[in-house]
Amino acid sequence: MTRFTCTTVPMPALILLCPPATVADCPGDLDADGVTDLTDLAILLEAHGTAVGDPGYNPSADLDANGTVDLSDLARILDDQGCRTTEPASHAMPTEDLPFEELEIGNKRVLFHQRIIGPATVEKDFIVYHYDLDTGEFLAKKKTWRDDLPDRLPEIIPQEAAEALVEGDIQFNRLYYIAPDSFAFPLDPPPHNPAWVVNSDIDGLRIIKIIDAVTGELLGDGLSPPYTGFSFTGPAYVNPCQYGWADLYINAKNWFDDMGYETDGLHWPTKDRIRSHIESTTTAMFYEVAHGNTERFINGCDETGAAEYTYASEIAAWIEAYPKMPFTFIASCDGMCGNSEGTFSHAFRKGSEEDTVTVGYCGMSMDFCDSCWSNAFDWQNDLFSYMDQGWAVKDAYDQVMAEYPMCYYAPYDFDCMQFAGDEDFAMVPVVSRDPAQIEYQSQDAGQMQPADEGPP
Repeated sequence: MTRFTCTTVPMPALILLCPPATVADCPGDLDADGVTDLTDLAILLEAHGTAVGDPGYNPSADLDANGTVDLSDLARILDDQGCRTTEPASHAMPTEDLPFEELEIGNKRVLFHQRIIGPATVEKDFIVYHYDLDTGEFLAKKKTWRDDLPDRLPEIIPQEAAEALVEGDIQFNRLYYIAPDSFAFPLDPPPHNPAWVVNSDIDGLRIIKIIDAVTGELLGDGLSPPYTGFSFTGPAYVNPCQYGWADLYINAKNWFDDMGYETDGLHWPTKDRIRSHIESTTTAMFYEVAHGNTERFINGCDETGAAEYTYASEIAAWIEAYPKMPFTFIASCDGMCGNSEGTFSHAFRKGSEEDTVTVGYCGMSMDFCDSCWSNAFDWQNDLFSYMDQGWAVKDAYDQVMAEYPMCYYAPYDFDCMQFAGDEDFAMVPVVSRDPAQIEYQSQDAGQMQPADEGPP
């Protein structure tokens, strides 16, 4: 049975992922089995010394929510030893007087509430309840909720006034309360007022401008989704090449390393560098975040500053004489909107449904995936965390889809995050891509070492 544990971060946000009785009675019950014991102590010791963003960091073990699993957390769990929960939480129902959307995701029944204040979406504030789809048993609750926001929206400037401040062809505009730790709208300092987030198109590139909805001040730029492994980021802008999605590709590299795959992480790689990892028997995990679709992505720029593209047809040609890629994450906005021949998903898997998977974005630049993009870093981080624990990739995918229901758009029955391939395939223990060594290797045997051609 999957266990869920309590997770907290410092105010002004509050995050809980646990049966409520466990939170109230036994904060040290990290495996949620109803008692704080030596098993929970072992979980904490495994994460001891790690901080937010580090591979192996377990927020459940960060009992004082200071961002680091340290001696204070050790003291707390020792003080909590022997604690037992006083009541089961097997059939808990929502206690909040709020509207919930009901979804079926994987093997779970999910109740989901996205927080709004008037017409403004409160970024990263939501409540999710999980129930076993077959038995109806309550599994977990996840809540993120700021306590520093008003109950009512203040007087704001019209949407049209905000759009008048933005160049290009307006695609869509949303009113947000931006989260202090926003990945998609990284402003310093984060605005306290609601903000208009205006998406526009300039010469084929998506631009996001953030305007204070009360004062009308232009606050800065948002991070647009990459809409048009080895882990790399392409440029966010071209002519000349500028920026990228460093947080995402570095997060992937760190997790791949932690899973036992020594990983080459690059900013704007050349096509030759990409090709070297395709024409390989050691590179087993491939991650790209770049503007693109199912058939091409921008890996970098040429000598003139113009975009340099890598095509799915090239991947198919390069990989033809080599084994299929075991794991590929395609983080281009429409990168996973198809799996047929001629797409990246098909090329990396060589059309196979056995011992290979692809995961990635579809429709991420569309307005109905906007909230999913705001949570894309957390979604990815949690996916890799479950994979690192030995979960099958599809099980990990189903779990994070249930934890972040905003990535499922019910009116269209549409997933902004997609999966294709072998539903029973896992990347831990380490998987070899070498056809002479296709076998699972225990982590006790050590990490797979790269061949002469370089790190995987």
